[in-house]
Amino acid sequence: MRSSILLVFLFSATIACKEVNNEFHELVADRSYVKAAIWLDSNPNETVDAMDMLSVARYYREGVNFEKSRSILERLLKSDSTNVPARLLMADVMREQTDYNPALVIYNELAEIDSVRFIVLAERARLYTSLHEFDKAQKDVMESKSMQPKYYASFLADGLLQYAKGDMEHALDLFEIAENLDPGLSAEASLYAGVILLKSNINHDARFKFDRAIEVGRNINKGYAFINRGICQLNITDTVFACEDFDSAMTYMPEQAKQYISNYCGSIKE
Repeated sequence: MRSSILLVFLFSATIACKEVNNEFHELVADRSYVKAAIWLDSNPNETVDAMDMLSVARYYREGVNFEKSRSILERLLKSDSTNVPARLLMADVMREQTDYNPALVIYNELAEIDSVRFIVLAERARLYTSLHEFDKAQKDVMESKSMQPKYYASFLADGLLQYAKGDMEHALDLFEIAENLDPGLSAEASLYAGVILLKSNINHDARFKFDRAIEVGRNINKGYAFINRGICQLNITDTVFACEDFDSAMTYMPEQAKQYISNYCGSIKE
């Protein structure tokens, strides 16, 4: 079962039977997420559809605006503190902000819910990996896999664990399994697989992985993918395309991209 389908089902079951604001709903339905967020700020006391709020929070998380995503989730959870998908997204956002302790509290609580346990364990394993608590991460990964053997995020979490431990060959195998299990959601696996190949100077294969990470990945990964693909281009002496990638990375990681442009692209821009 795809985790997104499961979470939407759970989420739908948590929506309270209240009259909600149609203006906000229409903005979200049109994917006008920035306008929807402005509307939320201007109408702090309005009741809105919880699923719509989650969509806006996800948009800002994908755009690497974790503070905005978190503030929207805080408002959502203030009115519905038991909402499982919102709590899981909050924990993920906290983890990405390296706010590990409160994230771990939420993961621990959600792990007690059988229907989402395999999802939570994969995400908690990533947190434990970030803390270098590798034994705990391995335990979570193994249980998640045993519950759902074809859940891509378990293999992604395991790949990140092996990567952190320095076992690049094993990590690459796991990232490629994650890619094959869910091509639409596993762009992060492609990114890390590309990094491993790039470190091994296998530039053409690495570039293919970065292509895929850029094509289907979240914004949080695209900046890294553009920069690393640019490095691949430099390694194969294609400086023009490298600088185009560094320019593209400016949208997502301006400070890092500026450094590469300064180091490698000055003569081209002149």
